[in-house]
Amino acid sequence: MAWSNLDWVGESGAAMCLLGAALLWQFRATALDWLREFFRIWRGEIRSGGAADGGTPERTARRRLPAGAIALACAVVLIFLGQVLFFLDLTF
Repeated sequence: MAWSNLDWVGESGAAMCLLGAALLWQFRATALDWLREFFRIWRGEIRSGGAADGGTPERTARRRLPAGAIALACAVVLIFLGQVLFFLDLTF
């Protein structure tokens, strides 16, 4: 496989994947915090003092997304979409 054999779909897919990786690297501290929280939830260590602890349930007020949440979501989407486009170009 040579890079010169790639079509515009593969080149744009590779660029999107690299852009997503760069975006993920830029927000790596936020990503690590999210991973820690994910593993806490997975292990069953919920931090909210809601109805599970016997307390009063919290109000369901609309909360703002944490800083970097949209950037992390976009980075993951770019990485996966970039890989799909890249492999589609290699296949066809």
